[in-house]
Amino acid sequence: RGVELGIQALFLAPTVAGLAAALDDEDPAAGALDVLLPLRTRGDLPPVFCFHAAGGLSWRYAALLRHLPAGHPVYGLQARAFAEPGHRPVSLEEAAADYVERIRAVRPTGPYHLVGWSLGGLVAQAAAVLLEEDGEEVATVAVLDSYPARTGDPVTVPPAPRVLGALLDAAGVGPDRGDEELTPEAGAALLRARGGPLAALLADRVGALVDAYRTGVELRAGFAPRRFGGDLILFVANGGAGGRGSRPGPESLPAAATAEKADRWRPYVAGTIAVHPVDCRHEDMLRPEPLAVVGAAIAAHLNNRTTRKDI
Repeated sequence: RGVELGIQALFLAPTVAGLAAALDDEDPAAGALDVLLPLRTRGDLPPVFCFHAAGGLSWRYAALLRHLPAGHPVYGLQARAFAEPGHRPVSLEEAAADYVERIRAVRPTGPYHLVGWSLGGLVAQAAAVLLEEDGEEVATVAVLDSYPARTGDPVTVPPAPRVLGALLDAAGVGPDRGDEELTPEAGAALLRARGGPLAALLADRVGALVDAYRTGVELRAGFAPRRFGGDLILFVANGGAGGRGSRPGPESLPAAATAEKADRWRPYVAGTIAVHPVDCRHEDMLRPEPLAVVGAAIAAHLNNRTTRKDI
């Protein structure tokens, strides 16, 4: 069940049903699958750009809005396959370059603030390298429990029916559905019958969700980060009793294990790595309690930047 629970975490959040309220568009559903997802467009300070995890959607970052200073607009970056079914990047770097184009259409010059959970942390770091190579200032790279792959790390791409089954579980569709026979068409029909925030997805978009997750697993395995010249803010999910609180628990990672995770980034970060342990499991990082810890730290960093020089 570990794989299924991890996949479900990418698709399910307490705030997903309230996504429409977070979006600024009068018809938010029309743009909910766009590559650039406007979560908050108001504000005169540099935007915060949030990169999707392997599931391809950035909806879960809507829960971050309440924690970030109101002067910063917030945008999510989502897998291009939702807007262009069948699109598949050949590398994580290619995806990052595409997202940098979208970012610069909104914010032509720096400073830039980048945030990413899971696979999104790798994409955020890759985007930071590209922006830096263009001569731009990258003021924030906040990585939420994301680490470069190590040589020998196992790569297991789950079968499409398993991913789709986890998506349906996350949406509350009952278990008596015959996952072995699941197709995107059948999944879309089940979601439509169930109702909820995913009910409007057509079969090609359901297929895109599945493909985005499986592609993300493959892209992570083939990604070799390049060195970023700035600093990194690293949030480490250190386990913890129950996995959803913000205080240390008896199952938390020892300090040495947390340090080892930070060391995995050291070859790829020229500046400092500020490590923030968060008492949760990886899949719970964007749940309310852990996200309050993450959001407070990012907000403090943004406020410090604003006090010093950001406009």
